[in-house]
Amino acid sequence: MSFKIKISLLFSLVFILFSYFIYDYLTKKGESYIIEELKARGNSLSSSLSMVAKEPLLDNNIAELSRLTYSIKKEEELQFVYITDKKGKIKGAPEYEEIDKDINEIIPFYKTRGNVLIFEKEIFMSGIKIGKVYLGVPVFILEEAKREFRKGALLIFLFSLTGGILLIFIFSYLSLKPLNYIIKSLKRIGEGKLEEKIEFNSKDEFGKIVKAAEEMRIKLIEYQKELTERERLKRDAELAREIQKMLLPEKIPEIKGYEISYYYEPAFYVGGDYVDVLKALTHTLCVVGDVSGKGASSSLVMALTKSFIYSNYKTSRNPVSLMSNLHSFIKKRIPDDMFITVFLLYLEEKGNYFYSSAGHTSPFLFVSNKNETYKFKTNGVPVGLSFVSDEEYPLLVQKGHGKLEGGDVLFLYTDGLLDIKNKKGERLGEEKCFNMVKEIIKEKKDVEEIKNKIVDYIKEYQESLELEDDITFLIIKKL
Repeated sequence: MSFKIKISLLFSLVFILFSYFIYDYLTKKGESYIIEELKARGNSLSSSLSMVAKEPLLDNNIAELSRLTYSIKKEEELQFVYITDKKGKIKGAPEYEEIDKDINEIIPFYKTRGNVLIFEKEIFMSGIKIGKVYLGVPVFILEEAKREFRKGALLIFLFSLTGGILLIFIFSYLSLKPLNYIIKSLKRIGEGKLEEKIEFNSKDEFGKIVKAAEEMRIKLIEYQKELTERERLKRDAELAREIQKMLLPEKIPEIKGYEISYYYEPAFYVGGDYVDVLKALTHTLCVVGDVSGKGASSSLVMALTKSFIYSNYKTSRNPVSLMSNLHSFIKKRIPDDMFITVFLLYLEEKGNYFYSSAGHTSPFLFVSNKNETYKFKTNGVPVGLSFVSDEEYPLLVQKGHGKLEGGDVLFLYTDGLLDIKNKKGERLGEEKCFNMVKEIIKEKKDVEEIKNKIVDYIKEYQESLELEDDITFLIIKKL
């Protein structure tokens, strides 16, 4: 089953459940409205009859009162209609035999049957009670109205459901169609097939990625013509590094209530680390990932990962679901010996956050009001492992949530930071890294100052040695 069908079925299931709840809610509201309308109708009829029955009741005009009851019963399809005097004696009824009977001997009979709604209205003349009106509305009228309403609501529900599911499949197909084009284009570039022009007219994220790929294609062709084989390979690598920089966020978007900054340094010309901050209507998605391996292959996998997340982050509010869909998408497109560790963080304006971890390194959290720094205990299975099925993967993703208060700082990073070595061959490691970050955050308040101080520490620790792995970290501070 293709990813397009899976995502369409998932959205369809959510749409069906949502539509059913709406249908159920509207049906109950509609039936409640019908009941209220029926009650209003009964009260209106009894009030009207009490008004026109005043004078005939004072004159003891039995014939006129009976005519009124007979007329309204026939016209409104009522179970019974009675007009009584103040003593409860029937003075108006459709059947002449019921005249002068005690109303208290008749009404209890209808009440015990339970198939009629009874309405009563006292008749006053100059503020003095002179009688009473009794109306009985058959329950079958209510049930018939309910059935008709349900039938109409069901037809509308089925029509909307069918149209909605059809639109979901069409939307999923059209939305993911550019992604397949980008994948094919990146594969062609990776294979060195640069003859075909890459074109895609769009101003969204897809358009930016395609534009970057086309710029890379054009520059690669130019360098191939100008340089020797050795120089060309070197230039290609430099160009790939520039393109990778294009795939990194040019500028962190302004997020209300937060200060955010990141740092990225590849170990080679191109690397496999991924960092991004993506702003949606209801939330902000922060991503830090690390592709296994190094060099161009890792860079291409990183580009595929970024393309997928760009195409889905605006519509997904569940980090576990987004991670699971990424696994389903990416595992069929990378070699069996490759995988990606990813940490997805959903931020809300008021400080609430939700995260999912796929085998990524444990972030650090500085809690301002306690002046302490803590380690997240994250685990989970990396994305893209071919032997992990789509069905079992959501159970293997670690998830969590919390809330950031003013002054709190989150520090997300890849394991390249821990692998930094000095000239003695000593790794920085998690404990030294944790203590370093803790002290710097306590000392510095601005995220840019924190970032610069950490970078200075890294440069001093590695003592001009070359990096063995990419270094990436993301700093998030709640204002």
